[in-house]
Amino acid sequence: MGDGAVGLCAVLAAHRAGVERVLLLGHHERRLEIGRNFGATDLVVARGPEAHDQIIDITGGVGADLVVEAVGEQDAITTAAAVCAPGGVVSMVGGPHGELDLFGCFLRNVTLTGGLAPVRRYLPESTLPLPDIDRGYRAVLDRRATKVLVTA
Repeated sequence: MGDGAVGLCAVLAAHRAGVERVLLLGHHERRLEIGRNFGATDLVVARGPEAHDQIIDITGGVGADLVVEAVGEQDAITTAAAVCAPGGVVSMVGGPHGELDLFGCFLRNVTLTGGLAPVRRYLPESTLPLPDIDRGYRAVLDRRATKVLVTA
């Protein structure tokens, strides 16, 4: 749910993990195109009840086993919970700004998870002395490093 940076990363991760069918819900044409290139097999541009109906139809009436809610707004939160298959997982990473039907999730055995990503943990460490700063710039340019710490 969501075609921003986090939603697109979720599509890419699902594709790389070998997920057979990856749905992307969004409404920005350019981002949806990126999502398709990242591995989204189905694009849903509707919102609310119409999005719900399309997702349920695409999944053969079952719903999605894993829903990444990367928007945080009430409509997206409600839709994410509603389209999650019984026994599935809703991962809320969109900074929730709404409410969730906990009892409805409980009755369908839906697992809720989420939180802030510990991004610093996944960044490779790259530390260089000041005289080698050009190597640091090159590492970032070549995408071998995300951040480089330069020491005196």
